Amino acid sequence: MEKQTSEHLILYTISEHNILPITSKCNAHCIFCSHHHNPSGVEVYHIGEKPLTTLKEWATFLDGKKRIVIGESATRICEGEPFCHPAIMELLSFLRAKYSHAPIQITTNGIFLTRERIKILSNLGLVELYLSLNSITEKGRQKLMPGTGRVDVSLLHDLAELNLPYHGSLVAMPWLVGWDDLTTTIQTLDMYKAKTIRIFMPGYSHLTP
Repeated sequence: MEKQTSEHLILYTISEHNILPITSKCNAHCIFCSHHHNPSGVEVYHIGEKPLTTLKEWATFLDGKKRIVIGESATRICEGEPFCHPAIMELLSFLRAKYSHAPIQITTNGIFLTRERIKILSNLGLVELYLSLNSITEKGRQKLMPGTGRVDVSLLHDLAELNLPYHGSLVAMPWLVGWDDLTTTIQTLDMYKAKTIRIFMPGYSHLTP
């Protein structure tokens, strides 16, 4: 069940796992998202959208000698889309100034990434994206991520051209989008220099549509 989490759990997540939660808001509605399909007995926590001043305070509990992770749902805190947060670029600049040698890993669906933002991220250095692409086609994305529209190939072009390292990922559901869609998405990520391509099998429960 969704709860408002205590700051104690958040600070534990930051200090123990070097994960900095910034928002539970998301602009996508992925049909396979576990946030919508958790059984009632599973305790997960939403943090809403935290102000920049709070995030800067929390950031002091990070270990600057380790990789800083943003946007990866790896704990009981439900992570949203980091670039939904209005102060995300300010936060990243703050983290780079405070922890100059720490790699920063960001999981994103890429919808809010612009060429200008990609350029800034590349210039910050040691920033690496995990891009949840799922499908490169408009038809495929409407089935898997309703309402998000197409991520233009220019996004991948900009990532490659501006030398921002990224890993592509997709949840494989060929019975919905077809094998050709899956193949095209993988080939496109490869063409535009994704460092790795992660292909996930979806999980199911009686709560999954």
